[in-house]
Amino acid sequence: MKRWSLPLLVMFVMICLFAESLRSAPQDESSQTDSTALLKRIEQLEKRVAQLEKSQQTTIVPARSQVWSQEPARLIPGPRTVPEQWKEKQINGMKYYIVPLSTSKKSTSYGTDSH
Repeated sequence: MKRWSLPLLVMFVMICLFAESLRSAPQDESSQTDSTALLKRIEQLEKRVAQLEKSQQTTIVPARSQVWSQEPARLIPGPRTVPEQWKEKQINGMKYYIVPLSTSKKSTSYGTDSH
């Protein structure tokens, strides 16, 4: 054997014994009282859950949607109408309207130069 192997073996054995003593150390009393209190709390909660499950054996049915008293034809809006003063135009297949700013009945033609 070499010189350093015996001290190394002794140190290894000491570390193993120390680790074993830490693992088997007794628990604190406070942690034991905490665990018993938690166990009691778990029992109480389990009893409460059982009680609530017994009291709620009815099936829950979702509420029904409202039934409209009007006939469907009245619910669908009719075609949109625009006032007569608005002038309908199209650009690239999309409709747009020229809306006059005044409500007086002037004879103006939109889109043309009247000078």
